[in-house]
Amino acid sequence: GKEAWLETARHFFGVGSAHIADLVVRESRELGALIGNSSSSRDAFYNAASDAAKEQLEKSRKQVRLAVTQLARAMQPPVVTPRIYYQTLGHYIDAVFAATIEMVAGIRDIGVDDSQVLSDHCRSICSLSDLFRLDSHILAPYQNLLMAANAPGEHGVSVELDELLDSDGEAELHQSLEGRDVQSSVQSARLAKEHCKLSSKLVQLADILLISRADILARRRAGLLAQFTADELIGLIRALFSDTNERAQDIDTLRSLDQ
Repeated sequence: GKEAWLETARHFFGVGSAHIADLVVRESRELGALIGNSSSSRDAFYNAASDAAKEQLEKSRKQVRLAVTQLARAMQPPVVTPRIYYQTLGHYIDAVFAATIEMVAGIRDIGVDDSQVLSDHCRSICSLSDLFRLDSHILAPYQNLLMAANAPGEHGVSVELDELLDSDGEAELHQSLEGRDVQSSVQSARLAKEHCKLSSKLVQLADILLISRADILARRRAGLLAQFTADELIGLIRALFSDTNERAQDIDTLRSLDQ
């Protein structure tokens, strides 16, 4: 009967979720390795303004985007539901963001020209968030199921089944699916903010590479750099600015803000 079917569905959903989780861990590790696994990739961060480094950074960006795009296409609905698609894509992109942040934060000395190149690189990597888009013809079947779930008396489909299939998570983001593509600019930004936990941190890092120490402190006071630890910010300040009494005072102030 219905209960037996639901129990079987739950079982297979759990098995599928575990498989997806294992896949996400493995693929995320490989994506992060593309950023700084090879010596040439790592060297590009330490001498970013050189022509060779710029070429290597561009190559890495293309490799990462291709890899994430291929993974996204492979799991595009109906392989998984829209919500699982967005969540998994968020994990993949966050793996790239995390590796990029780690590489930049690990540099001991960042020159003026290097800082501009690295800032641009962070923003280019952040553009991966525009992959958060599914066209209307892909989302339409899930919208239809949501409509059925909302009218169980007429269609015989329960809300419990709809929740089990996890199909309605993004329905509110796509209010009109009648023959039109999803409005990607706004929707992608909203989805990326929800599912990419490090997108804001990467954007802030791109800014830190270019702004003054005073601006860094002001942003810290305003809570805009909450994703950074004090040690991360201190390391960046030491890498970006010359060793002066003023820098030491700013570092002391930064430490005091976390006390």
